[in-house]
Amino acid sequence: MPAIQVLLEALGFKTVVPTDLSLSEIGVMLRDARIVVSAEGSHLNHLHFFAPAGTALILLQDPRRFYAYHKGLVDFYDGVFGFVVGRPDPEAPELFTINADTLERTLDLVEAALTTRS
Repeated sequence: MPAIQVLLEALGFKTVVPTDLSLSEIGVMLRDARIVVSAEGSHLNHLHFFAPAGTALILLQDPRRFYAYHKGLVDFYDGVFGFVVGRPDPEAPELFTINADTLERTLDLVEAALTTRS
C-alpha cells in the first residue's frame, strides 16, 4: 500500500516496520503514538505492549475476512478502535486496496473522538 503510506506520512505519521527495528526502537516509536494506522495482523501486538493510555488504532481490514481481536486489547488501555474495509484488488485478488478518502474521513472521526475525551 505505498499510496496509503505516502498519504499517512504527509499527514505526519511515521512508518514502523517491526522486522527492521529492535524491540526497544519499536517501543520508542510507539510509546507516544496517539493514532496508529495499520493493516490487520499479528505485528500489531507490539502496539499493545507500548501504547500509552487512550491510543487510537485504525485497522486497514482485508475485505475477505474480519478479525477484531485488537479491539479488545485497545479497550484495555481505554483506546479508540476503528477500521476501514478494503476492496479486493482486481489485478491481484490476494491483495486489497484502501480508499484514501475513506481513510481520511475515518482519521477525522477518530481525531474527533480523541478530542472529546481530552
